[in-house]
Amino acid sequence: MEATFLKRRGVLEEARYKLLSGPAPGPVTAEPTNPVNDFFSGLNENLNLDLGLNLEGDAKSKAQQIADFCNGIQNPDFCAETIAPFVKGKFDPIKALETQMNAALNHSLEVVAEIAKSLKDHATPKKAMAALSICKECYDNAVDAINESLELVNQDNVIDAYYRFSSAASYRGTCDDAFVESPGAINPISKEAINAASQFISKSLVIFDASINNQNNFLF
Repeated sequence: MEATFLKRRGVLEEARYKLLSGPAPGPVTAEPTNPVNDFFSGLNENLNLDLGLNLEGDAKSKAQQIADFCNGIQNPDFCAETIAPFVKGKFDPIKALETQMNAALNHSLEVVAEIAKSLKDHATPKKAMAALSICKECYDNAVDAINESLELVNQDNVIDAYYRFSSAASYRGTCDDAFVESPGAINPISKEAINAASQFISKSLVIFDASINNQNNFLF
């Protein structure tokens, strides 16, 4: 028991050291989500011991697995809502993580495509061009970070994947700042595309957080 505790503590300390010694990751924020269907629709607000009391058998067991997996992190409710749709079969945090990361990648690529289109469009105001160029670099970097993180997850290197992926969360702010610092420039990128990319980045980060917190309990 003591050896397991010390091992887990070492894993968390390693993750904290890497995150603190590198660029600060953006905060994990909970975007509004649709109600979770199937057996886990009644998510308990605080994920306390009452979670799943109205469930029976395997459903109750899986609900408790989710509660245990998400317990102890900053946003346990958001974590549980994100994980719940992936527990119809075997509870697999890796599958949930990779699904959210791939969604973050696809939506980030959509933002990159919109930026490229706007940069080529002669109707785009000149005031927006410099900011758009900064945004293109930001989202290109985000795509690279997500791709590299996916490779690390496939290698079961969750800590380094988390460290690399966390940089993707900061790029939206840098892009937004570029327009704030360009008086009169209006961002032509659709808010829907930007918000979708940010939402799936946040969902990925919250699963990363729980995965590191449960390094010795599940697949890692």
